[in-house]
Amino acid sequence: MNNLFKYGLIFSLVLIVSACGGGNTGPAGPPGTDGTNGTNGTNSSSGSNSSGGSNSSSLAPPVPVLYTFGSSSGDALAPIALVKGLDGYLYGVTQRGGANGNGAVFKISTSGVETVIYSFGTNPDDGAGPTPMSLIQGSDGNLYGLSSYGGAHNYGFVFKVSTAGVESVIYSFDYYTNLGAYFTLGTKLTQGSDGYLYGNTEGGGSNGLGTIFQISTAGSAKVITNKTTSITDSYRNSFLMASDGFLYSTSLDSGRGGTHAIGAVYKTNITTGVDTLLYSFGTNPNDGAAPRGGLIQGSDGYLYGITQSGGMYNQGTVFKLSTTGVETVLYSFGANPGAGNSPSFGLMQGSDGYLYGTTNNVGIDNNYATIFKISTSGVYSTIYSTAWGTSGINPSSLLQTSDGYIYGVTNDGGAYNAGTVFKFKAP
Repeated sequence: MNNLFKYGLIFSLVLIVSACGGGNTGPAGPPGTDGTNGTNGTNSSSGSNSSGGSNSSSLAPPVPVLYTFGSSSGDALAPIALVKGLDGYLYGVTQRGGANGNGAVFKISTSGVETVIYSFGTNPDDGAGPTPMSLIQGSDGNLYGLSSYGGAHNYGFVFKVSTAGVESVIYSFDYYTNLGAYFTLGTKLTQGSDGYLYGNTEGGGSNGLGTIFQISTAGSAKVITNKTTSITDSYRNSFLMASDGFLYSTSLDSGRGGTHAIGAVYKTNITTGVDTLLYSFGTNPNDGAAPRGGLIQGSDGYLYGITQSGGMYNQGTVFKLSTTGVETVLYSFGANPGAGNSPSFGLMQGSDGYLYGTTNNVGIDNNYATIFKISTSGVYSTIYSTAWGTSGINPSSLLQTSDGYIYGVTNDGGAYNAGTVFKFKAP
């Protein structure tokens, strides 16, 4: 078996935990109510935790639950992330559940009414064993995403789903030709200002190391650049098209990524195909390692992201980076056990200017997770927690709607061990 394939499969199994006991039945629990916000400390912009905040290991208040997956037969199970729809609904994708057990696309109202709009495997073009792993909404109103299996060659595909639930496969990957195949778990497409979809594969292409590609919403595809060096190119997270028109991405560690082989940030020119190593983690003292979840661009023009390890306590960091490659560690996880550690998903900037994110592995049995906010100068606080049996664990990245509420999903746990949607007002 190809090593890239094995890596992606193992990574998927770690995050997407199968629920036991087959289909779930029973009534859905009621929506929660907004809780009281708690804070657990601050952090200086140099990356060392300040002594001004509490160092208690107590958990923040539980996050209010909007919907619990698995309450009915054929429901979507184990959601990955949400996207805001142009119609006011939130949309998401799952790798399990649905009418065929291959995952589903669902929509949910901001009041908590959930509907499965497409079950993978319904369209024969989905192929054998489709494994959807991401979703975005395009400027045309359709939803676009990647599946790491299935399609015409069983190397995955790009799908399009209307908000009415009509699905089509617009491109099937093939390891041996053109764009290559295999994706890092959680990788999603990015739509540029030019309307094209951008992404990357981890194997195949002319050098066998994957490609950075462009696909139109009609399915025509081309290679932007072929990855050339396994040590420095590594596995890429999702791309960000920044305001300067360049694509920015991070690479995982796994013994690769940057000059120190613990992760890096890249800058790609979509016109020339030049892929530049912008920053190598491990360059600065107390630097993070193993970036996850991609990057966002803040309102100040800086790029922000998280690492899953490294930092002062080797439990991850929040960092900011200029588009010229100057990096600052804003916060090191691990000083406060109750504040969470080892974040796996990217950040969101709220309307208040704060960055919001999630962590995992809290508590002796790792059955808790946290939701945090941090200022762009590094002042950190934990605002909510999630728990296995109620709101679930493995929370992913967050989004905010125009009314100020923030939404997210947990991938596992909850009343039916199939994840939840949660909602809270930005504190």
